[in-house]
Amino acid sequence: MIITDKDKAILLTYIDTHEKDEKGRNDAIEEFLKHPNYSKYSRAYLKEVLNNTIGSNISIEEGQNKLNLSKTIKEGENFERYCKFLKEKRKFSASDISKIKIDVKRIMQNINTVDDINFLIKGLVIGDIQSGKTANFAGLMSLAFDMDYHTIIVLSGTINDLRSQTSERLTNDLGIITDEIDEEYLEDLKWGNDIICQNTSGEFSKKEINQYRTNIGRKNFFVIKKNKTVLENLVNFFSKEITRSSHLATKKFLIIDDEVDQASQDGSRKGSGKPTVIYKLICELIATIKKVSYIGYTATPFAPVLADQNSTYQGINLFPSDFVYLLKSSEKYTGYYDFLSEESDLNSEIINYIGKDDEEKLIKISKNKEILNVEDFEIFSLFCAFKDFLISAALIEECNMKNIKKIELIQKSMLINISSTTAPQATISSIINKYVSKLKKWTRSEIYNEFINDYKFKYSNYSEMISFDNLVSRIIEIVKLIQVYEINTGNLGKKINLINLEIKEKMKVGNVYSIYIGGHKLSRGITIEGLLVSYFYRNSLYYDAAMQMCRWFGYRENYLEFTKIYSSEKIYENLINYFKAFELFKKIISQKLELGMTGNDIIYQISYHEKTKPTSSNKMKGAELRIPELQDRKQIYDYYVNEEINKFNFQLADSLLKKHKITFPCLKFNMYQNISFEEIKGFCMNLKLPYNSSKKMKGLIKEINKVKDGTFDDWIIVVANIVSQKNGQVDLGNATYNLSKKRYENIFIDDDTKEPYYKIKVVLNTPIEKFREVVYEDNQNIDLQFDRPVMFLFNTILSRPDSNINSIPLNLYAFRFPPLSDEFKEEFNLNFYWVNNSGTNDEDY
Repeated sequence: MIITDKDKAILLTYIDTHEKDEKGRNDAIEEFLKHPNYSKYSRAYLKEVLNNTIGSNISIEEGQNKLNLSKTIKEGENFERYCKFLKEKRKFSASDISKIKIDVKRIMQNINTVDDINFLIKGLVIGDIQSGKTANFAGLMSLAFDMDYHTIIVLSGTINDLRSQTSERLTNDLGIITDEIDEEYLEDLKWGNDIICQNTSGEFSKKEINQYRTNIGRKNFFVIKKNKTVLENLVNFFSKEITRSSHLATKKFLIIDDEVDQASQDGSRKGSGKPTVIYKLICELIATIKKVSYIGYTATPFAPVLADQNSTYQGINLFPSDFVYLLKSSEKYTGYYDFLSEESDLNSEIINYIGKDDEEKLIKISKNKEILNVEDFEIFSLFCAFKDFLISAALIEECNMKNIKKIELIQKSMLINISSTTAPQATISSIINKYVSKLKKWTRSEIYNEFINDYKFKYSNYSEMISFDNLVSRIIEIVKLIQVYEINTGNLGKKINLINLEIKEKMKVGNVYSIYIGGHKLSRGITIEGLLVSYFYRNSLYYDAAMQMCRWFGYRENYLEFTKIYSSEKIYENLINYFKAFELFKKIISQKLELGMTGNDIIYQISYHEKTKPTSSNKMKGAELRIPELQDRKQIYDYYVNEEINKFNFQLADSLLKKHKITFPCLKFNMYQNISFEEIKGFCMNLKLPYNSSKKMKGLIKEINKVKDGTFDDWIIVVANIVSQKNGQVDLGNATYNLSKKRYENIFIDDDTKEPYYKIKVVLNTPIEKFREVVYEDNQNIDLQFDRPVMFLFNTILSRPDSNINSIPLNLYAFRFPPLSDEFKEEFNLNFYWVNNSGTNDEDY
């Protein structure tokens, strides 16, 4: 039995009073089932509901998830106000609001610094196409203001239509300004005088500098287009203001890069040394600010995760080295599994194929730079799509009137995307207008005869309940009201924001029927309300470009059966391959996050499909095509500040190494061999580490235990050394080592122990990872045991140039696995993959 929204909301109130671990969930389910109204649900089903609702990187195994968000992250008035808005105005369900709360708090956990030193935190949030990422980062903005972030900069797309849409959405959802409909909520939902949107009237402009400067002392945010001139003005403004105001220089900034894979990534030719301008300006902006968190949001993360991690500008790149977060879409979301997957129950009813003859006509139109004479073109599939739009729109209204199915859909739309250039779009617009004009002239009988067979064949579930006679009158009225819009920069094109204003006025008096024809502006970011029919003939050899054009994804659950998609067999085949690659990518990433890995740990891999790429070659300069070995580096980034704890951990390492002899000594490291798995496991389990590092250690042991072929029985330990003695020396095991000095990024507070801990970004460096090459060159008689896992130890002092807080000598830990067994590989069906094996060299300073 499927749980109702009401019952689900009640279930979530039970989980709110318990820990989110396995025991807490089971206790909440038992309390829920005690009520006679809810005993009809099975325990296994309720457990699945909770697991699907609560955060995508939460482990469901006992002991793996002890994070109690309320200890550090508390809901302030801004976040509470936002959640109230979602409930009262956006009509979000209680379960969806609960999910947003959990996701936002978990993301905030990664950027919630607790001390006053400078920092740069870089992360990536991955969602699905049109799945509600804006609602998530709007919530993050409200919580960030509660958690003492001062200025938020939202980078929103490359076109002003998208920037305007995002700006309007944020100012409305966050209560900065209200329209007439929201006026009654003004007192409850508006922000106080302490927070302001800096550019509600348009783009960031030099003319408004004095206004920005006046307001910069208050908490504020900007919504910025990714444009060279705009970003140059923004960088110059903050460079001057931070220099001028020592007070502003101490404030925390949050940069949210919406559609982070578009324009933000360095698209320059490999080896050119000339990064692309938008990437360069974003790096300059980050470099200008002393305390900044940079978070990218996208549904197509291939460019960000395949970027070259070694490539920087002003010492900065945009690679998400600190964290990655997967957003799990709401149960009401309709995407790949609903529209394209073979598992979809409605796949055969939704998908329609464009015939070869029509393909030839569409190719001719799309390649022509002039508007063609529409009398020369009869595109059968396009006319069928147009008829489907009219039938679906009429049928929805008839279902509402007869109370067969309630669908609140005042705005009904059709999308046509066959070319990115304006002339083909104008030709298609003329063809559609020809169809509209033709139908306006037809008699009722002619319309009946033309449409009746389509209705009986494509809408058979309703044809017996609703006579087509009832729909003909509606179709005649709809044809009279249809508006055709070209969304482009041509003479006939209109801007989305102007169309939305026009539609909003029409909706005051009744239903609205719109047909949108476009290319670039309809291919990313823009949401089309009430989309019933999509006619799509745009093939792309890049996964990300093709996936983003699937604007029919979204929240269409209530009218999914009335939607139709038209495209070619080849385009469908490519889309299915691309989304399968994305789903597998998310599965693998989710498993790595469950093991406590960070963005810098993960070696990203994306499945290969012949003659296509995840993104353009210039954006994926860190990728190579190969069969991956799954040998991720696992680095421990969090270490307690407490000296007694560090001494305890140091003594554990000392005791372990004293039991063994050095098998290969050299200037830069000492190597130990034949260390048993049980010794390594015991050492790792006894270490005292902050929550994230402890979780990673447990996940590491769990992953090792999966392998049954014996390759993990014996380990190698490599203890790193440096040449210089300037930082002092320390005795460890049966050797003396020169201390290195590594930079820590920030100090946080552990939720469990309340102890402060250091967070560092890099433990391993390339020369130490390649220790086997050194051994082989110096002594070819040594058995290198290439199939053995390695634990690396670093004797280090943690420090920062801008802080007087230095650690005592402590050990840092990292691990490297060999290729795993074929049995384990088969779990992921690994063939050729695009793999990002670039890494960051961390040199002592």
